[in-house]
Amino acid sequence: MIAEANTSGYTSDRTIKYSQELDQLLNQYQRLKVQSCKKVRFRQFLRQSILFFYGSKYKLHNFQ
Repeated sequence: MIAEANTSGYTSDRTIKYSQELDQLLNQYQRLKVQSCKKVRFRQFLRQSILFFYGSKYKLHNFQ
């Protein structure tokens, strides 16, 4: 996108198209990152809940 902007200008149709495509990819990346963080937090919550309710009766060291 930057190379195209330097060649044809920052307001050219191709530069704007590349900028929009980049925006879409960044938005998709952000959504995937948020979903991944939610899954990790849920697993942590689940592990803590199980340990809280069952104590050290069960060895859950490798629980993920």
